[in-house]
Amino acid sequence: MPIKKVIASKRVPVKIWTDDVDDRSLQQLSNIASMPFIHHHVAAMPDVHLGIGATMGSVIATHKAIIPAAVGVDIG
Repeated sequence: MPIKKVIASKRVPVKIWTDDVDDRSLQQLSNIASMPFIHHHVAAMPDVHLGIGATMGSVIATHKAIIPAAVGVDIG
């Protein structure tokens, strides 16, 4: 599946694998990508949607950081 859209942010890009992303999720993805410990890029999968700690359906690689509440807050 090809990347549908790339959003340039201040630090790392957000690579999106869907055409269906709401504005609030796009803002949340951009906010995550601007954090200083995010590594290389943020990925948004086809099931992406707004979350509490981070955007659900996103993949966030970090450098020298662990974010235990990034994914799972919505589930618990």
